[in-house]
Amino acid sequence: MIHRNDLKGFYACAQEDPMAAVCAMVFRRASSSLWSHQVKVFASDCDYTLWDGAVSEDGLEVGLTGPYLELQRRLSVLQTSGRLVCLASRNAYSEMIERVLKDRASECELAWDQVVAAEVHPGPKPESLQRLSAALGLSLDAFVFIDDNSFEIADVRRSTPEVYTIHVPGDPAVYARALPHWWVLDAFVGRAQTTEDARRTELYRSNAARRAEKERHGSLEAFVASLEVSIDIRPPSEGDMNRVSQISMRTNQFNTTQLRFSEEQVRSWCSSGSHFVLTAQVADKFGDYGLVGAAFCTRATGSLILDCFALSCRVLHRGVEQSLFRQLGRAAMEEGLELLEVRFRASGKNDLARG
Repeated sequence: MIHRNDLKGFYACAQEDPMAAVCAMVFRRASSSLWSHQVKVFASDCDYTLWDGAVSEDGLEVGLTGPYLELQRRLSVLQTSGRLVCLASRNAYSEMIERVLKDRASECELAWDQVVAAEVHPGPKPESLQRLSAALGLSLDAFVFIDDNSFEIADVRRSTPEVYTIHVPGDPAVYARALPHWWVLDAFVGRAQTTEDARRTELYRSNAARRAEKERHGSLEAFVASLEVSIDIRPPSEGDMNRVSQISMRTNQFNTTQLRFSEEQVRSWCSSGSHFVLTAQVADKFGDYGLVGAAFCTRATGSLILDCFALSCRVLHRGVEQSLFRQLGRAAMEEGLELLEVRFRASGKNDLARG
């Protein structure tokens, strides 16, 4: 239920027309989902944000109740739905921050192993966010930053304006009332998830290990050779349909024609006699990348047409493209088709796929 007093702090029209305020709230909540799919990382402060109080070298006696636990719960749900959760705290006791989520795990909603990276030190928050951005390989416009300190919020807005910020009220009662209105936190709840979504934190940890390995090698060729890459090109299973759709919808840089397919359209394409889909699943010695590529093909008179090939940038230069084209070449020969036609449509973002 939405109460009149809840609306006053969010819409000026609530005083004169509560129903108009309700309509505005519904509209804004629905429209927020149109941009929130771009959000990939939630970076949260700890003291007075994830818990009530500040940890110190003397102990972990902080409050784990009310809105603090509710924020933890929402971040936990977002993490299991494929978003990344980071910590960004100016507390000097990094080990104590970790111990709250470990030693008091039974009282917490967010687990330490759900945190993909942490910046816990007295340094400025914008610098922490920039380091997290570099470590994860994600731009700052994919970040949401949550903090109770108005100075930190202002500093982030000034230094890294592309980051979306949420200011946590100091009064727990106001915090509890405000939290349900932070719609970016619930934008993904209830949506169909894929295996890759559930494993995204693990995948990014593996990527960090790969970056460290890359720094030890003098060339890209030596680095790739050291990874022991395995590539599996095959038709999608029924359980892959959502992920194949996701690849077509989300991939922009290596997407030959920018065609987008809903899950139902993927299923229809696979069941058509004149069309078929191939997927690319990749793994290396650090772990499984999962399903990272999809090719949508058409059988035409005398030729096999690659209508769209979308591939995650995480596996570029791993030999996936070459493996797919070898598979398509074999498929064309087996069906007596003389030509493999690869279509390309420039979008301004997909130069990587041009070659």
